[in-house]
Amino acid sequence: MMVLVGCHHNSKQPSNFAFVFKYGFFPPRNVLNTYSGQFTRDMAFDRDTIVSFHLEENQMDSIYQKMVDIDVFNYPDEYIPDKGNGVSPSHSYYFKITAGDKEKQLWWREGLYSNNPKSKQLYELIHLIERMITGNKQYPELPQSQHMHW
Repeated sequence: MMVLVGCHHNSKQPSNFAFVFKYGFFPPRNVLNTYSGQFTRDMAFDRDTIVSFHLEENQMDSIYQKMVDIDVFNYPDEYIPDKGNGVSPSHSYYFKITAGDKEKQLWWREGLYSNNPKSKQLYELIHLIERMITGNKQYPELPQSQHMHW
């Protein structure tokens, strides 16, 4: 009998794969919307900035593969780590995902920093997407908020 542990599956991205990713202080107002090809930058007390924003196909493939690897469709709709240390101020994250015949919405209001495996995996997905956003050539050209978030 042979058992594979930690196997990396290489799943093909469905043609309808798209997602909304919201992040920032609660309520999160930075929004990457791959359905509409837009990014909304939270400007705190000023009017938010909305621009046309697209990820490359290989980036979408990487995000989809990470979602499959961490089994994001089986996370609860509201993710609350079972234990951890309090974090303040805390960030919030929201996903709306379509992939094939699957739909998923996932909220995580990060009041706790947790080292459990599901939290670490979700952080990996979040940081992957955030790096793709901030590494995009359009991102540095976006206006900066003149206000602090608290």
